[in-house]
Amino acid sequence: MNERHAIVSPSMHSTETSPRSTVPSKGGVFFPKGLEIGYRSLRRPPTRVASFESEICLGPGHYLLLARNGSGKTTLLRTLGSLTPPLNGAFRIDGRLLHFRDDLTFDAGHKPREILRALLDHDSFKTSLSFADELELPLGRDYATLSRGNRQKLVAVLGEAAAANQEGGCVLLFDEPLSGLDFVARDLVRSWWRERKEGVCRIVSHHPDDAALEADAALVIRENSVGLVDSKDGFLDWSGLRRSLFTTRSEA
Repeated sequence: MNERHAIVSPSMHSTETSPRSTVPSKGGVFFPKGLEIGYRSLRRPPTRVASFESEICLGPGHYLLLARNGSGKTTLLRTLGSLTPPLNGAFRIDGRLLHFRDDLTFDAGHKPREILRALLDHDSFKTSLSFADELELPLGRDYATLSRGNRQKLVAVLGEAAAANQEGGCVLLFDEPLSGLDFVARDLVRSWWRERKEGVCRIVSHHPDDAALEADAALVIRENSVGLVDSKDGFLDWSGLRRSLFTTRSEA
């Protein structure tokens, strides 16, 4: 099975950064003030992509990761997934970390049922079959024949089934996981995220052109700075966030 970093298991200007506990609960992440993300090179100085101007602690819930293209969404996910070390500082994770990259792929001849059985324990595999049925994922087709949407359904089922039976908390990282789904599948996955928050922290990168900003809060990367914007009644102010992302501080 060709699994490219599918699962990793290591033990701005924003509206307002909300004070939160510095100790993440089971299924949570703590980012200290001064944490810097970016890339190192053997021949050039490090490239800083963004830094945290205030400490941020995320507990169980659904958090969007918003930024313009090339501003650091994938870099932050790679840092959390232990694929790219921070340039400065260290974050803390409480629970099992599951990182689903946007380039996740499997061998062409494997079927979704086989992939789920290979990657999940017995109880989680049984749970995954129920999720797959809800999403109408064709479990018996070769991976190579699956559409982009069905491949994203497989990733969603894999993540939710693993988290559903995880003791001690879980942190799920998704890189634009809904972009290939139709509106029925998107609404169903979002309903899972609303209903299954206990012990699970989901950080989901999201394109700012999608107006469906349903989440507990958003990590926003703007002008090399990461901030936290809280939601109101479970929804974020799409027009305000989009305007913030596409204007500079001097223009604001």
